[in-house]
Amino acid sequence: MDVMTDPEGRFLFVKGTIADSCYTFVSVYLPNTAQHRCLSSISRQLRNFMAGTLVVAGDFNVPLDPRLDTSMGRTSIPPNVVRQVRRTLDELRLVDVWRSFHAGERDYTFYSPVHGTHSRLDYIFMQHHRVDLVEAPTIGVQKWSDHAPVQATLSSPLCRPSERQWRLNISLLSDPGFVTEIDSHLQAYFETNGDTDVPEPTMWEAHKAVVRGLFISKATALKRLRSEYIQQLIVDILAMELRHQTSALPSDYSDLLTKRRELNDLLDTDIKFAAQRTRCSFALKENKPGRPLAQILRRRQNASYIAKICSPDGIVHVLPESILTEFQRYYQGLYDLDGVADATPPHCDSGLPER
Repeated sequence: MDVMTDPEGRFLFVKGTIADSCYTFVSVYLPNTAQHRCLSSISRQLRNFMAGTLVVAGDFNVPLDPRLDTSMGRTSIPPNVVRQVRRTLDELRLVDVWRSFHAGERDYTFYSPVHGTHSRLDYIFMQHHRVDLVEAPTIGVQKWSDHAPVQATLSSPLCRPSERQWRLNISLLSDPGFVTEIDSHLQAYFETNGDTDVPEPTMWEAHKAVVRGLFISKATALKRLRSEYIQQLIVDILAMELRHQTSALPSDYSDLLTKRRELNDLLDTDIKFAAQRTRCSFALKENKPGRPLAQILRRRQNASYIAKICSPDGIVHVLPESILTEFQRYYQGLYDLDGVADATPPHCDSGLPER
């Protein structure tokens, strides 16, 4: 994988392989003025970097079609800037993915409280001969950011999803009611099967499946309720956004911000849970390190590498065997508890090898 970044934070290029296909993903953030010059500079650097399927996304700070991409039907950005931005995109053969699936429709990704206007400033672009890979591009609701997310799904016939392995959701154990329910089910299970001729090892192994089924059932029910609540919040936010786009009343905007904060609080919980699962993933793979953990351990190993040491007699040792021998000699003397009582034990100033 290759990565190229801009010191000023205007772009990020990532090139790699997914399912034996090469992709180049580009994130762009254009300034509020002279967008065409910045995009032209990014385009020149991108031509030397890109390979395979090109996907460009980000905040362009310019409505490409002011008639449809702004609530006022016009923009204060000079027409020549808009034309130059569109020309640069055409030179890269890039197509606005959302507009390709929603021709003639109006939807916006940014609202300016100062001017009271809506506009579509965030885009996802793909080369026109690869648009067939896109499925259902949408504009989401504004949650924690002042911009709405633009989403698109890319499909590939070479991609095969991996099987999901079940993991115990330890957060369920913090629910006293569920713990009591588990306890009653286990008591009923062992009372029912204790008087049978089933061997105890078999009964013990089977009870694990019963407990797992209870956890899965509880987690599924909670997930369904949570998903329904989040979806209802999103529907309410969408309705409020449409109402505010029409009325532009401060009261409607205040109600919209309240709903967004409520949704943001729920999503913060999901982020914390995802972070916890990530830490657990590293712990579970301790004896079988995956690529991310292996890279971390490799960096730590390089940082703790000992190139040479100096023994107490002033001799510098660089060979691994000699370094190992000196460490062995030092610690043998340090932990020699059966030695002479008045012997001076080695210490940092006299015998500790120096890096």
